[in-house]
Amino acid sequence: MVDGRPRPVVRENGPSTNRPRRILCEGLPNDSVALRRKYFVQSNNSLHETAGAIDLAAAIGAVAEEQARAIQALAVRLKQMLKVLRK
Repeated sequence: MVDGRPRPVVRENGPSTNRPRRILCEGLPNDSVALRRKYFVQSNNSLHETAGAIDLAAAIGAVAEEQARAIQALAVRLKQMLKVLRK
């Protein structure tokens, strides 16, 4: 935080935290292997962006270290699920 306001990089990345879930839901109903793969690759990329934003937030003290570790653990689980769903 700077003067009680979130740093711009954290504020800009905040809304992207819903992207993996939204893209995941778009990919599941597709029967086309190519489309499913496309959406799951996008979900994986968004997941990495979210994990990076959490790492940054923890580094600057915007998120408690314990919360950041819990979120990172969930990100690892989601990454494993995405890997299976891509196949």
